[in-house]
Amino acid sequence: AGGGDGSGGGVARVLCGEVGLNPGCFAYAMNACLTSREPGALEVAAGPLLAAAEAAGCADGVVYGTAMTACVRRGERARAWDLARRARAAGVQLNALECNIALGAAARCGELDGALSLLNEMRQSTDPTCRPDVGSYDALLLRLSGAGRHAEVLEAFDELQAATANPGPGPSPRPDPNFSPTPTPNPSSDPHPHPHQAAELSPLENHYRVAISACSTLGDGPRAAALLHRMQQRGMAYARAAADAMFACNHSRMGGVALDIFQGLAVESGGLRAAPGARFLFNLPQLR
Repeated sequence: AGGGDGSGGGVARVLCGEVGLNPGCFAYAMNACLTSREPGALEVAAGPLLAAAEAAGCADGVVYGTAMTACVRRGERARAWDLARRARAAGVQLNALECNIALGAAARCGELDGALSLLNEMRQSTDPTCRPDVGSYDALLLRLSGAGRHAEVLEAFDELQAATANPGPGPSPRPDPNFSPTPTPNPSSDPHPHPHQAAELSPLENHYRVAISACSTLGDGPRAAALLHRMQQRGMAYARAAADAMFACNHSRMGGVALDIFQGLAVESGGLRAAPGARFLFNLPQLR
């Protein structure tokens, strides 16, 4: 079948021209592969269906994003990253949700610099649907930390806070660097489904922990203490980050603040009774 070259392009062009298939139809078919339990279904989405959509000129961001998701679920993150680069080379506009899949894949397959380059392009985009969101930074923070790039961790964390305070339009991905979204299209309401819908954002405690760990490595006690203070203000569980914050404070000759952190934790856990008028870390004026 096909145009004689074995690619399936001829069939794809006939289907699109005579039956009226469009990118949405390919996205639905690929989505069915993602939800199928049949062996080989993911490869069908990432392989033949994507090839047919490309041959028919119907491979848009949703189609590429679904194919990348199939690759990630197969554990083929380098292949997913290659698909993202192929899409961009073909002039396909990827939105933030699709870029986040590419960012997570790149960060986990040794292409951290490529991921940072994509993130920078997202920052500079004038299209609000392409601007980085919480999921964009979530895909990179832990990998930057693991690579020992602690200054870049803190830079990304600062931008993450701005993204959290000023979220862009549309749904944001769940903060998980290995996020593999489950598509839930609704044909009756959206003729061109987007299969990367995600849950509401959870508290960003893990991001604070990574940032405070970076402060500990860099010996930045004031910033570590301020971040721990912010965790407490937001009602986050900060005990796991406290040791790193205390280490950073001791490195910065802020032993009194380190002790306040310890005493504050002890009081909150019920292991220590606060003396009348006691003032712990989270009441220190310099950290407000």
